[in-house]
Amino acid sequence: MRKFAALKRYHATMTVVERPGAKPVTSEMDFVAPDRFRVTMPGTGNQVVIGDTMYMQAKGRTMQVPLPAGTLAKWRDPASLAAAADGMSAEEAGRAMVAGQPSRKYIVRQTKPVKAESTLWIGPKGLPIRIETGPGADGKSGQVSIRYARYDDPTITIEPPR
Repeated sequence: MRKFAALKRYHATMTVVERPGAKPVTSEMDFVAPDRFRVTMPGTGNQVVIGDTMYMQAKGRTMQVPLPAGTLAKWRDPASLAAAADGMSAEEAGRAMVAGQPSRKYIVRQTKPVKAESTLWIGPKGLPIRIETGPGADGKSGQVSIRYARYDDPTITIEPPR
């Protein structure tokens, strides 16, 4: 978690299946430290977040929307990460090739803030390659798969839309 939080840039591809049998929805996200995100989702256009401001682009227009202070900062805050780690355990579950890279597979269990289980593949540099969660214990919650790439790639830049 500390290595990942220390990254200056990365790219992620997230696939969500909201409920069993639903069509998967895939979005792309770029991150540039300390507080810049760009998310591209099908049907909704691009969203750029810089600090506490979100820029939403749709149909050739850009809207600027304020976010509550610190909305995204908590995901990189050392205290928040430490609190999440407090209720977390990981069990090694073998090795696998993921996205053409050798990796170690872990089953990660959380008890805080809610009970959850996910599968995590860590690559040779000690960074996540893929994370999968769900479905939830209720049988109704969806599944999420996130693939990470382009760690600290200087070509990833995020500027406010014009």
